[in-house]
Amino acid sequence: MDTGNLPLHFEPIHNPAHPPAPFPRVGVVVLNWNGREVLRDCLRSLAGTTYRALDVIVVDNGSCDGSCELVAAEFPNAILIRNAENAGFCAGNNQGVSKALERKCDYFLILNNDTLLHSECIGRLVARAESDRGIAAVSPQIRFRRPGERIWFAGGTFNFWTGRNGHIGYRKRYRARWNVPKTMDFICACAMLVSREAWQEIGGFDEVFFRSAEDLDWSLRARRAGYRLLYEPEALVWHCESFDILHNDGRARQMYFYIRNQLAVMWKHAKWRHWLTFLPYFGLRCLRRMLWAAVRGDWLMLRQIPLAWKDFLALRPRLQRWARHAHPVSNIRDPQRQWQRAWTERTLPREVELCRHRELRQHLAGALSAFPNPVIVEAGCGNGAWVAHLQQSDNWVIGVDNYLPALQELKRHFPQSTAIAGDVRHLPFRDDFADVCISLGVVEHFPAGPEQVLNEMHRILRPGGLLFLTVPYYNWLRRLLIHPLRAAYMAVQRRVRHRPLHFVEYRFTRDGITRAIRERGLQVKQVATDEYHRDEPSLGLGLYVDLPALRGKYPGELNRMGRLVRSIGNAINPWWVSGGVLVVAQKGAADGKCESPAREMFSGSVA
Repeated sequence: MDTGNLPLHFEPIHNPAHPPAPFPRVGVVVLNWNGREVLRDCLRSLAGTTYRALDVIVVDNGSCDGSCELVAAEFPNAILIRNAENAGFCAGNNQGVSKALERKCDYFLILNNDTLLHSECIGRLVARAESDRGIAAVSPQIRFRRPGERIWFAGGTFNFWTGRNGHIGYRKRYRARWNVPKTMDFICACAMLVSREAWQEIGGFDEVFFRSAEDLDWSLRARRAGYRLLYEPEALVWHCESFDILHNDGRARQMYFYIRNQLAVMWKHAKWRHWLTFLPYFGLRCLRRMLWAAVRGDWLMLRQIPLAWKDFLALRPRLQRWARHAHPVSNIRDPQRQWQRAWTERTLPREVELCRHRELRQHLAGALSAFPNPVIVEAGCGNGAWVAHLQQSDNWVIGVDNYLPALQELKRHFPQSTAIAGDVRHLPFRDDFADVCISLGVVEHFPAGPEQVLNEMHRILRPGGLLFLTVPYYNWLRRLLIHPLRAAYMAVQRRVRHRPLHFVEYRFTRDGITRAIRERGLQVKQVATDEYHRDEPSLGLGLYVDLPALRGKYPGELNRMGRLVRSIGNAINPWWVSGGVLVVAQKGAADGKCESPAREMFSGSVA
């Protein structure tokens, strides 16, 4: 490629913002696929940056043009990951970020190989990200490489009613109005700086997409989790549009992925009412493209458009349709402070006493009787009430949670109990460790979904082991009354009073949570309500949470009106007032037999 006209003489940027010392470490992930002719310029621009706390990671997707040899010879300090074949944009970038996580990077800059960076770009992106912990990702101002003064990306917009996402300022000459930092609807993966905390909480790119629209999907997940996406105009990047796709596959294949994945994004995130306008609008756009392809004689393009619709229909079972199976709940208060306040309102002896009144106790008692001396792990034990309750029945149980004050309270009241401070997404146990795994009201708190925690619990369960999982239930009371009122109130807070919303939890349908469990390879054995026993109308999980007017003196207790409402609800249909859903699942039996029992593995695993 002729590099004589590349914008290597950068325009001055006013009011430079440098990150405070010590500099947060940034892992730059550059994905390459037969892009030798542009990769050299990209890596040279990275070498010229003034930000020195960098790890440059090049992920090569099976290139055959000598790209790997170029990196090894001219950029020996870069970390090179070689894939035998093209793993796709999503998997390749996820692979690079995983390497950056191993190297303890604080931020990840996902960067196309056909870009050039201003020498101050990374420092200014980091400074913007450091200004607010509620920022998930920051995008620079991106311009075309030729002509270098025209805008490629100055912020992203997205409309659920049409399904269109757009680049603000696209192909227009630079104007001062695009030099203002602002919040965006979606961020472009051409150049995006992501915080470590946000990536771990939200998850990486959905590899089902392979490429195209993965950044839109990630952006919607980030916003649903309560994060903000920021545009920083003082950071500059120049971009050669769609070099990899057009250089390797061509426009017809690009159109295929655009149509298929745009439908996939809508399937995952849109509500039914959005499809009333999106489907005819998007369908007419596709017909117009087909007619134009026929007029030009582009038969390959003509075949790719209906193929994209066909493959989308086949792809649907692999997509988690959040809008249908899980309802996100947000709040204007910081969830961390809410949990700390909730713990101060509860006493551990009273919580242990309430365990005896839960319907879950009967299910556990029946299942544990089938195991001789079972090893039980509670993932996300909270204040340890169930750990203490089960240990009083001479069960071998260990709790895992990341909230140290609650674990210290457990040890103070029940010194013989066993609990570990740890992350339930990375349980500190060997494979096939436990006979029974319990997770009560935990997996719903991860914006990326329950998959990672479910994978961990599947891993530590022995063949034939049981999983007891409870999540908040999206019952009809919440669906028809509570959530519409809550949504209206939150809309006023966000749009009128401009208060940021924070993700709290998902509330699942029965189909939604059982589907997520089956997809992890577990066999669902039983689905039941997760409530206090029906003979205890003075106690109620769902009614206490949803209707403050029905609350008693202690969390979970109902007043006189609450007892009446719960009695009526139980008489009609217990699911209508149930606060949670309990799923009992089993791990399939393995071909071989475990070499050592879990009890012998216990001490080594804890160590």
